[in-house]
Amino acid sequence: MTEITLHKGETYKLHLTSDDARHSLRINTLNLNAKIKAGEFNDVLFTPDQTGDFKANCGVYCGGTQSDGDDGACDSIVR
Repeated sequence: MTEITLHKGETYKLHLTSDDARHSLRINTLNLNAKIKAGEFNDVLFTPDQTGDFKANCGVYCGGTQSDGDDGACDSIVR
């Protein structure tokens, strides 16, 4: 499990990539669903607007062993 700590109101540039298939980085509570195309770098600007501990997961069925909405990809903590 990977943990990401962010600060409320600060803008972050997420530099995301995937080697195998399309994915997304989804944090429902923070209205984030960043699409990730395989073999490309995908930059997403994101500004958390609330504090707390949030679960992040993939919001796209990738065709692998993961099910849609697989929980536990990482934890996000916004302070």
